Amino acid sequence: MKAFIFALSVALSLSGSAQNKHQIYSIDGNRRIIPVESMINPIGYERIEFNGYHPSQFVTVGSTRYAIKIATDELEDKGSGFNVIEIHKGTEKLMELRDIDMWTYMYAGKSATNYRKYTDNRYFIPLELKPDIKALCFVGWPYGGDLSLLTIVVLTENEAKLVFNKRVSIVTMAKEEGEYTLKVQTNLEEFDSSGVQVIFQEYTTMNSKDGILYIGDFEE
Repeated sequence: MKAFIFALSVALSLSGSAQNKHQIYSIDGNRRIIPVESMINPIGYERIEFNGYHPSQFVTVGSTRYAIKIATDELEDKGSGFNVIEIHKGTEKLMELRDIDMWTYMYAGKSATNYRKYTDNRYFIPLELKPDIKALCFVGWPYGGDLSLLTIVVLTENEAKLVFNKRVSIVTMAKEEGEYTLKVQTNLEEFDSSGVQVIFQEYTTMNSKDGILYIGDFEE
């Protein structure tokens, strides 16, 4: 009987965990991306001045080819990262994100960030969710005392939308049978004045299913 009760409690626990997944966005019947507001912390749209773009990156989603344009504030160190993200479809600019706090390079930059095994460009990690849906993951500069931001933009053949901007950090990423699973850290460890750890790292999972990204429970 005890063994049965234990097995049942484990099953209920796993069932509860599976239910605690939250859609980061949805896509309606007209193929429009519908963000979930609670998944997006405000981005600081302070005045950014820049002199030219970094080399453009190109992303194809279905039959549409997007240009991803990146720029660094003229008062910032270009070797450290960038402050501007633009998504262009032909001559039309679909999206512009600007923040005085920088996004950092995926590898070979001045931060310790290194996601080279997940991407072939220095600016973002692409997630091929479906042939006509792609997500781009940008990582904020790891300022002291906080986790860096994870900024996610989703592209369909028709539009680009910001769907996620939170302080979580990608730890690992895997793809199996066309779907992604990302382990993400949701807080920083802390130590008291004696060097004893008083707050431990916490993690949750982000995963994809049929073109939608989901994330488990976490507190900022």
